[in-house]
Amino acid sequence: MKIKKKQREQLEFNTTALPDIIFMLLFFFMVTTVMQKPSDKKVILPKAFTEKATERTNPKELSINLIALEDGEQKLFVNQFEGGFERADVLLAKAVSQMKEDQFLPEKAVLRIDANIKMSTVNELKTSIQKHNIQKVEYIHRKE
Repeated sequence: MKIKKKQREQLEFNTTALPDIIFMLLFFFMVTTVMQKPSDKKVILPKAFTEKATERTNPKELSINLIALEDGEQKLFVNQFEGGFERADVLLAKAVSQMKEDQFLPEKAVLRIDANIKMSTVNELKTSIQKHNIQKVEYIHRKE
């Protein structure tokens, strides 16, 4: 004996008026919104880094600051070590060996880059970082 199943009717919603309703709500909120006047108070933002900001917060992070000086020279700070950019490999090797002596393997490098540093220089630094098996890099950049 065959049992016939009742076929359910599928409900359909008519959505043709939906765009009209959305645009009416959009216009309503655009018209009724009160705009604030700009305040006269100046917002003073903190600087992202300074020359002396070489302390790292996480002992497994390698803190690297690259600063362009006024005479066109580039200064590099790797944790507590500092020097010129041409000594980047030596500074990185010192910092990584210091971290290994402290029983920490560097997991990530945090780069604080000055706005006047060229991207080609940053790429050279990143290549040097990868040579020391540090694959995670975090970039912090602030235009002053």
